[in-house]
Amino acid sequence: MKFLPLLLFSLTAVIPLALCAQQKTDSLDVSDLYTPASTGFTLMDKAPTSVDKPTTTKAIEADILNLAQGAAVQVTPFWLKNHNNLKAEDFTKHTTPFFETLNFSLATVKTDSNYAIGLGFRTQLVRIYSFGATGSLRGKQQAMESLLADLGPAYARGDTAAVRLDTVRIDSISRDYAALIRRPVFVTEIAGGSVATTSSAPNSSIGQAHLARSGAWLNIRYSPFQLPLDFVGVVRYSTAGTRAVTSTRDSAFFDYGVGVFYGRGHFALSAEYLNRYDVSLQKSYDRLAAAVNYKISNQIIIVGAFGKNFDNVENLFTTLGVNFGLSKNTVQVAKPAVP
Repeated sequence: MKFLPLLLFSLTAVIPLALCAQQKTDSLDVSDLYTPASTGFTLMDKAPTSVDKPTTTKAIEADILNLAQGAAVQVTPFWLKNHNNLKAEDFTKHTTPFFETLNFSLATVKTDSNYAIGLGFRTQLVRIYSFGATGSLRGKQQAMESLLADLGPAYARGDTAAVRLDTVRIDSISRDYAALIRRPVFVTEIAGGSVATTSSAPNSSIGQAHLARSGAWLNIRYSPFQLPLDFVGVVRYSTAGTRAVTSTRDSAFFDYGVGVFYGRGHFALSAEYLNRYDVSLQKSYDRLAAAVNYKISNQIIIVGAFGKNFDNVENLFTTLGVNFGLSKNTVQVAKPAVP
């Protein structure tokens, strides 16, 4: 079975749908620099980070790990089309954005002996903005409306200097506005999925695949207002079959851990610690890792990670990945038409 070509074919099939979500000039991109890994990668212990910061994922995303050793496609159906009635100020009032953030993913990883394919989902249960953020958003909205009110008359009288100055100020306020929208103070997210594996031998078939791991987890994010830091906690429960890496028999695992994220400009840094308890063997394993995200453009993000994985032997790892955001998530900002 060659899952990777099938996955890439699926990606090319859904790319045209991304054209439905192109950003307009009167809208704000609310996508985050940090992009959570596919849930399949997380269950396979192949994700750059095992503690994921809940964010607003793009309509369609593609991930490639370690020179195509692994690949994934993520789809958030809500953002596959423009929402002309979704205003920026209303976006912050959606405290239970279940359907807005519901994301499905398909991931595959090839090793020397087998293929693994994972299906999963994630969605946010609660999203809350701080009083400071909502107050700042109102202030920036009023400042933008005032500048927009001056822009029309300046354009009508041919005052190009005033038009240029007001436009620069409006763009600056819009960027600050979008940055505030991307940072709710508190988010809870649930995620889950399953992974199946099969031999990579030429004569293998999908009928020979077996369920290798299933799991579900809860991510909790806290983002202090006016600080470029995010603190995330995770609690995860998973079950594995006889071919699990850390066990020779059926087992259940309980993971808990924390992560710290720092973002500034085009860079995002993170560090995480997780403890995994094997319920059947009554043994614990640790994971300690660091990662860096660099945004080349609004559609391309490079992800690098290194650290110690859960395994007791050969547990040091490095991961290099590329995330392709094939669309933007936008909310509308009311701007009066300029004659």
